[in-house]
Amino acid sequence: MCASGRQLGKSCDWRSELLAGDICTHSTKLLAELAPPRLGNARDPLFPYLATTAYVQTVGKHFMSAEVISRLVEFRSGMESRYALTGMYLDCVLDKHDDCYRYETYLALPVLKPLISSDSTHPSASRLAAFLVADAMRFELHALHGWHKQLPVTRPSLGIVRKRLRKGVRFTAPWSSPLEFPHRPDQNLDYLLELAERSEQPEAARLLLAALPAATDQDAALRIAISVLPVDVLHDEYLFIRVLQASETTFVTLAEQLRAAIRGIRTKDVEIAQSAVNAASRCLAQGSQLFSILATMSADSFRRFRQFTEGASAIQSEHYKRFELLCGVPSAQRLASAAFSNVPPVQAEARHAPETLTRAYMDARSQGWFGTEEWEAIDAALDGLEEAHQRWKTTHFRIAGKMLGDARGSGYTAGVPYLRELLDNRLFWAIPERAARTRRGD
Repeated sequence: MCASGRQLGKSCDWRSELLAGDICTHSTKLLAELAPPRLGNARDPLFPYLATTAYVQTVGKHFMSAEVISRLVEFRSGMESRYALTGMYLDCVLDKHDDCYRYETYLALPVLKPLISSDSTHPSASRLAAFLVADAMRFELHALHGWHKQLPVTRPSLGIVRKRLRKGVRFTAPWSSPLEFPHRPDQNLDYLLELAERSEQPEAARLLLAALPAATDQDAALRIAISVLPVDVLHDEYLFIRVLQASETTFVTLAEQLRAAIRGIRTKDVEIAQSAVNAASRCLAQGSQLFSILATMSADSFRRFRQFTEGASAIQSEHYKRFELLCGVPSAQRLASAAFSNVPPVQAEARHAPETLTRAYMDARSQGWFGTEEWEAIDAALDGLEEAHQRWKTTHFRIAGKMLGDARGSGYTAGVPYLRELLDNRLFWAIPERAARTRRGD
């Protein structure tokens, strides 16, 4: 008999009815793929990444069979290295079994890490964000036409799919390449939007699939393909995971731009500093577009799969906290709060006088490196970034209110009330001139 690794509560009766025999059927198929003769040796295993990912997307990580979990644990324990892709991947698949479930494993960030890293030889972080969103759009198109069976529960209406596709192609348009307009980016977007409106037509769907950007590097393509490991089988969780992954890459890009701004100030190059901060503002504005994609998600679906995500929360995002820290060391109260206690490595860095944009600014002010016009340019750039960040937080707060309601956060916070408090935080609170401007409302 095929047993689920976890018991279903009363709230999951709908799931039991829909998938009563599916877990056993899919588990049997995967176990055949995981049979020792099919895997090769531990030094160079022929691990079935795609089959395993398809299994997780068909039954949900929270509901994998005990037999599959046991076989995966056995395979992992026999590996010679836990730091290869297979080891990192299995750590994400088995995080609930290992009692190590958290935000980074829920998003399979260890699998994506080589692509997200700022010193990666793979596509830039901003391009990777486009690849991730484009993959979510492919998932929508394939589901719409019945071309896959993953995350089969509660498919969205055609109207919602069209809306998602419109928002998704707007985000990915700079990296898309329709054959009809290979050298006319001004026409690309209109063409892609027109295809999105006709997405129920197979030919339009295929043209849109061909136009969406995708990684051509084999390693990058594999890592992206195996990095959606949902806890349940509700359709919208795929979109949720991809949007959060794309947000993580946005904050990696922001960190790169802030480091460039710091170097600009330290080398007394106002143009570089201003340009880098302005680029960060634009990047954050583009990142805010991800919320509009997320807003198409069903609140009911979100609440259904969210009951199995307890312990994994964006409060654990190291990339966001590094962005915040590069702007300036947080106040003692915020540094001691759950926001930073959930990311110990970043909290430790913050307590050892790290290089920040605030620190570089204060040094430049005290030593009189720039003239009045130059300071006005730098201050205007910092104003823009602060405002972009406030808009980003406000949009996040509104989306969370829609999705969460009065529920507590999955990272053991108060949920929406916690996010409301964060609206008062400022990136450059420690700069006296900027604090005075904030109080005056300048």
